[in-house]
Amino acid sequence: MSALLIVGCASGIGKAIALHLAKRFDVLVLADIDVEGAARVGEEIAAASPACRCEALHVDIRCGDSVAALFAELEARGIGLAAAANNAGVLGQRSPLVDSDPVQWRDTLELNVVGTYLLVKHEIAAMRNNGGGRILNTASEFGARGAVNVSAYVASKHAVIGMTRAAALEVAQSGILINAICPGAINAGITRKFVDEVDGFLERTTQEIPMRRLGHADEVASAAAWLLGPDNSYMTGQSIFIDGGNTA
Repeated sequence: MSALLIVGCASGIGKAIALHLAKRFDVLVLADIDVEGAARVGEEIAAASPACRCEALHVDIRCGDSVAALFAELEARGIGLAAAANNAGVLGQRSPLVDSDPVQWRDTLELNVVGTYLLVKHEIAAMRNNGGGRILNTASEFGARGAVNVSAYVASKHAVIGMTRAAALEVAQSGILINAICPGAINAGITRKFVDEVDGFLERTTQEIPMRRLGHADEVASAAAWLLGPDNSYMTGQSIFIDGGNTA
């Protein structure tokens, strides 16, 4: 049984990855703190791809016990992981670093970095028992450059890229490939919120992007599909930037 775990899938890029890959796996495990949202995604997938079994499960990646319970549940249900996409994350507080709240700063790193670490730790253990697999962490274009007023987010995404490289080296001989995907300004999730709420954001942002447009969640999902699939047999420890040329 070929199973894909997607953490952070109730909306945005995570949902796009789930929809894109529904026909490539026998089972999709849709895990999110918003388990009702994950279940709705599962219903949408079931309507379009009846052969794909969807399991919606709750997880709060800030909590080690919650992450451990998720993987214990997968084992109890006899679900062996072939691939995992770790997409949960937050932008965190928006303010100059000098004015930032240390508690909120730590909270952003706790979710984006420690949460991803916990998932990767359990995914490696599960995949070793299955003879290998593919892990994909969602970082950001801000994992390679700076940005004002979001220092915790920038730091966290640099950390996700570094952790991806380190983990990939540790398991390179065990059949587990670990990579990161680094979206730029994608017309979903956090970026969509800014487009809707901040006057002039869309015009300013698109003028800074070499391709002069926002990306689409499906464009990120297409890259994720290759990285998580069997055609990727020799790429590991890499960070793939899907940002319209921004980091170039």
